[in-house]
Amino acid sequence: MQRILVLGGYGLFGGRVVRGLTADVDVEVCVAGRDLGKAQAFCADLAALPGARATLTPIAIDAQAPDFDARLRALRPQVVIDTAGPFQGRVDCGTTGARDTYRVPAAVLAAGAHSIDLADSRAYVRGIGALDDAAKAAGRWAISGASSVPALTAAVIEAQRGAFARLDAVEAAIAPGNRTPRGWATTRAILSYAGQPYRSLIDGLWRDVHGWQSLRRLRVDGVGTRWLARCDVPDLDLLPARYPDL
Repeated sequence: MQRILVLGGYGLFGGRVVRGLTADVDVEVCVAGRDLGKAQAFCADLAALPGARATLTPIAIDAQAPDFDARLRALRPQVVIDTAGPFQGRVDCGTTGARDTYRVPAAVLAAGAHSIDLADSRAYVRGIGALDDAAKAAGRWAISGASSVPALTAAVIEAQRGAFARLDAVEAAIAPGNRTPRGWATTRAILSYAGQPYRSLIDGLWRDVHGWQSLRRLRVDGVGTRWLARCDVPDLDLLPARYPDL
């Protein structure tokens, strides 16, 4: 039986990941977080749903605790999915560098598991290559940014790329419905760069822009009009590197 550990497993996005895995047979999904009671209640609710076939195991674990590495090795997961944001706060610009920034995925690789996270932090996702050697040595994947950005935006571009001789520009927008739940970590992440300067490739030149400024309206057929503003996301670095013609 494959064991999948989901950090932040009873949170907004972690809960969706866990729900998506419950229909899989021969899978043990470890719902992990700092509060064992919340993990237990979440597992109990999911286990009662029709079609739930996976084994659900609530676990209390703190990814920032000194004993995290040892706890992880003892659990022996095959895959660890980290949904416990915000990832913006993990980026260390000091002397410790990648050691502290990527402590969690590094520990996952050392434990012999594949590492996947839902990071939307531009600096965090851009720097995941710091673990490339460790991932290759372990024979495991270290995947960052498996979220709306950059994963889904990149998937759309790749799906449509063959229809065009050349890509000159890419624009992407996320417009969640007003009734869509907002998690605390997501709110902290998107507000972290409000009013803050960052670089963006515009008309072939890298320019300084500011988070949540340049407000404009977009009309989408079948959806309506939505207000959009600038967000500091991994795509701003990753897409120009992948598609040099942009």
